[in-house]
Amino acid sequence: DVITTGIYPDIVRKDGLQISSAGPIGKFSLSNLDSTKTYTLKFYGYKSYTTGARGLADIRVYNNALQDSIDTTQEYDPSNNLTTTCDFANIAPNQYGNIFINITAKNGVTTVLSALEIIKHN
Repeated sequence: DVITTGIYPDIVRKDGLQISSAGPIGKFSLSNLDSTKTYTLKFYGYKSYTTGARGLADIRVYNNALQDSIDTTQEYDPSNNLTTTCDFANIAPNQYGNIFINITAKNGVTTVLSALEIIKHN
């Protein structure tokens, strides 16, 4: 049985991409997307938190490797998160079908990306 105490199955919270503010920015891209469509990207993270600095992150989404394109950044807090995603709506890939993503940990801590949901729109 799949146990779900939040918006994703509990197994999703047990692992994830960890990004440290002491290390490089977490950078990755989505490729081979349909350049005639738009997408919603839903970022989800979970980090156990009791005291001290929270696992805050800035998530930046853009569609040009030169970083001078459609560009948006949101702050996200995965600390003890069971119900919140960081959503970017109506993101258009570039003409090659790429969307670029940077995740920057803040406050001298490590942040976590546990899941990324990609929704294609007509």
